[in-house]
Amino acid sequence: MKDNQLPFLVSGKFGNLVGRVINGKQFFSKKARPRKVKPTIAELGARRKFSIAIQFLRPIIPVLRKYDEPTRRKGFNKATSLVIRHAIVGQHPDQRIDYSRVVLGEGNLANPKTYQVESPAKGLLEIGWSLELIKRGVTKSDRIFVVVYCETMHAFRYQPYGAERRERHLQMDVSNFRGQRTEVYFGFASFDGSLVSTSIYAGSVNIL
Repeated sequence: MKDNQLPFLVSGKFGNLVGRVINGKQFFSKKARPRKVKPTIAELGARRKFSIAIQFLRPIIPVLRKYDEPTRRKGFNKATSLVIRHAIVGQHPDQRIDYSRVVLGEGNLANPKTYQVESPAKGLLEIGWSLELIKRGVTKSDRIFVVVYCETMHAFRYQPYGAERRERHLQMDVSNFRGQRTEVYFGFASFDGSLVSTSIYAGSVNIL
């Protein structure tokens, strides 16, 4: 890439060059030549993994933002990497997500030692958890976040700011998933958002 001093700024194709404007400065790079060699099975598999991860995670970006770093990687990018590396199984073209391996993000805030997840009534999801306040950074005001995914419907419901840790209990309306099997994930974030826990896969729950 080279810097070109022009009386105007160009963004896009310009002859055999591609123009970009970065921080108010003009840069040009040569257009990539068409690839003549067909991609390998490994390359196709890698592309497919990336596509699967992006499509799965895009609807829950508001939750993934909890894992944003102020000057580094975004939570969405980190979650994409985790899903690609750990949660996609099978060989191209028969690749799929193993939902039990999905981690939405990793953090230092402690999770509860025990928890229970069930559907106690029609259209409801209920999560209960233990309360331990002796671990570093844990406070009663930490708030739970919950993500519920229904593979059959290819749809999510999520609660980015749920009950406080002190309440030990959350009920969530998932009536659009009645009669369906769902995958449930949750974690906790501090009141000011500076600390967040590694997400937990709570298991599959059939919604009444």
